[in-house]
Amino acid sequence: MKKLLLLILLLPFAAMADYYPGTVTFNNGSTKDGLIEIPAKHNQKELFFKTDEKAKKTKFMVDDVKEFTIQGEDMSTIKYVTRKLANLKILSTKYKIEDKKSWVRIVREGEVSIMTAFIKTYNTSGPVYYVQKPDEDYCRYLAAFYGGLSINEFKMFKAMVKLIFNDDCPKLEESLEKEDFKAKGPAIVSILYEQVCDN
Repeated sequence: MKKLLLLILLLPFAAMADYYPGTVTFNNGSTKDGLIEIPAKHNQKELFFKTDEKAKKTKFMVDDVKEFTIQGEDMSTIKYVTRKLANLKILSTKYKIEDKKSWVRIVREGEVSIMTAFIKTYNTSGPVYYVQKPDEDYCRYLAAFYGGLSINEFKMFKAMVKLIFNDDCPKLEESLEKEDFKAKGPAIVSILYEQVCDN
C-alpha cells in the first residue's frame, strides 16, 4: 500500500521530469517559450511542448522547427538544431544524405560545428558525432563512441578528419594531436579549423 501511495505521489513529477524550460525557433523566425521535452530519438518526427506545467502538450513537426534551446539542470543552455544527417555508405568513403531531418545537439558551434545524436543499435547505444562544414546544410558522420570516449580510437578519428577535410584543409588532420583529442574530444575539430583553416 505504501509503495502504491508513493507511486501516485511521484507520478506528477515523473510526468514533468522530461520537460525543460526553453525556446523553440521555427523556420519562419517566430519563437515560442515554454516547456520542451527532449526528443527520445534523433529521428523522432515531432517535438512535444507545453506553455506551462498545467497546459496540455502540443507537438511541432521537425520540418517546421529550426532549433530549440533548453535550460539544463545546471542552468547551462543546451541547443538542438534540425539537420539532415549524412552517413558513410557501406564499404565506401562516400556519404549518403538522409531524406529526413533529425534532432542533433550542438557540442561546439563555430565556422565548423560539432553535433551529436544519441543513437541506439541492436546491442549498443551512445553518442554519434557529426560535423557541419561551412558550405553544407547537412552534417557528416565523424565518429561514434558507444563505449565512451577512448584514446584507442584516435587513429580512426584522425582518418575521418582527413576524409572530410583533406580537399579543403589538409592542415587540419596534420595538426590533430592525441593530447588535444584527449582533452577536448571531437570538439577539437571545430577549434583547430578556426586556428589553421581560417582564410
